[in-house]
Amino acid sequence: MNKQQKEQDVENCLAALRRRHGLSQERLAEDLQVTRHTIIALEVGRYVPSIELALKLAAYFELPLESIFWLRASAKPTLRVPRNDPKPF
Repeated sequence: MNKQQKEQDVENCLAALRRRHGLSQERLAEDLQVTRHTIIALEVGRYVPSIELALKLAAYFELPLESIFWLRASAKPTLRVPRNDPKPF
């Protein structure tokens, strides 16, 4: 599998969300100041957005980020910080 054929580890429901709000790809792109090509690539899973664009989409639809974007089940990390450890921040 080459780089272009690699499945993305991030999935989204952007197309369904956009349609539910009665928005065209062009209108959403204009509102977010990106190209229609970017919206298409996001919707079909060819592009994972920058954190900035993902946050803009969450704010635009007034939804939590994780309700629009999530990790594919096979991509979830296997290492976790134990709950009794203090936070590193």
